[in-house]
Amino acid sequence: MLAHLKTAPSGDDREDLQSLMPVQGVLRFFRIEYISLDDHRKGGIKLDVIMAFLVDHVCDLERFELDVGRQESASLWHNPSRIIDPSLITIARMRIFKFRFLALLLLALAPLPQSGIAFASPDSAPDLGKWELLPPSDHPLARHECAYVRVGNRFYLIGGRGSHPIKPVEIFDPATNTWSKGATPPVEMHHFQAVEYEGKVYVVGAMTGDFPKEPPLPNVYIYDPVADQWSKGPSIPADRQRGGAGAVVYKGKIYLVNGIQLGHWDGHVAWFDVFDPKTGEWQSLPDSPRPRDHFQTAIIDDKLYVAGGRRTSMVTNQPIQLTVPEVDVFDFHTNKWSTLPASSNLPTLRAGCTAVVVKGRLLVLGGESGTQHLAHSEVEAFDPHTGHWTSLAHMNVGRHATQAILYKDHIYVAVGSATQYATEINSQEVFTLPKWLMPASGQ
Repeated sequence: MLAHLKTAPSGDDREDLQSLMPVQGVLRFFRIEYISLDDHRKGGIKLDVIMAFLVDHVCDLERFELDVGRQESASLWHNPSRIIDPSLITIARMRIFKFRFLALLLLALAPLPQSGIAFASPDSAPDLGKWELLPPSDHPLARHECAYVRVGNRFYLIGGRGSHPIKPVEIFDPATNTWSKGATPPVEMHHFQAVEYEGKVYVVGAMTGDFPKEPPLPNVYIYDPVADQWSKGPSIPADRQRGGAGAVVYKGKIYLVNGIQLGHWDGHVAWFDVFDPKTGEWQSLPDSPRPRDHFQTAIIDDKLYVAGGRRTSMVTNQPIQLTVPEVDVFDFHTNKWSTLPASSNLPTLRAGCTAVVVKGRLLVLGGESGTQHLAHSEVEAFDPHTGHWTSLAHMNVGRHATQAILYKDHIYVAVGSATQYATEINSQEVFTLPKWLMPASGQ
């Protein structure tokens, strides 16, 4: 099915499509035969889909809109109006487009599905938001497996691989687009989701040391931005220590979910714990439905959402391959976990992704997987009310192993790795939210 499509069209195929674009502002409809690689291996089963190409917005072949009605599209995308990047299309050849008259003939002969097809006009093209790379500079330092967290009106870049030397905190001021240097952490810390609590940054569920058997940090670490000082917090119970976990603050407590006990070697867990910063006490909660690591978590309407991640396993030589499709949800009112239906699985499987909540939707950004060398640039938004995912504009630079910040109708993402494993970068880009996704007031 189309959900498996991953290979980009060849250069010739793109030229064939470009040559068929009609005059500006006019829609042309074509029937295209796609053959997915999975189906091709099984004997070349063909799947016909009606496409609409809108010249004003897709002549560069970056976007097209597909809507074949809910009944037909349910088995394809589970979202009939989803905006799909052509780089996700796997095809045998788009040879049909080499012959314009043949395409038009097929159009004339091909009946439209009963469910109908929705086409956009130039003025009603969907708003997917826009990414902009900030001007390059010497700061921040290139790093990955780090955290990026907001405290007040400034952003704090913390941790990352490397102990010679340990990377200092770097502070970004979005009002001036400038960086400054903060205190160096007392230990190397990486693979964690930092959280802000009462004006301080808490690091829990982190790793330290070298690949592939990175031990978990045995303590909580706390950074005070006002004093620019680090302190060593309470110890984490020995039998619950792990790194690569998701962390989030909810009603004055820090929740830690999933993770892996021994770096990239083995020991992914389904553990769920809560830490009280006021008392320093830990409490074990019901396990999540499945183990995973290398992901980030978020809360929407008193529910904790876990999407993305993998079961890292160097012991079986599968460090990045075992991505997890399911979305797991913990309801704080019922104190129970559930797994969303398969139709709500994360569309683009990846780990090392970051997550933010915008207007009641969970956005999953970037990531790493075994299916491509470059880091993922996809940004996908989940609506808990419909159970559907929507693709937003891709980042300019695919990246994984970092964290995103929502601030005043924009999302900021800095540094990370641009490829599988480690190609550290120091760029930062900013996402202007689509108007329909902007919060009622700046955050």
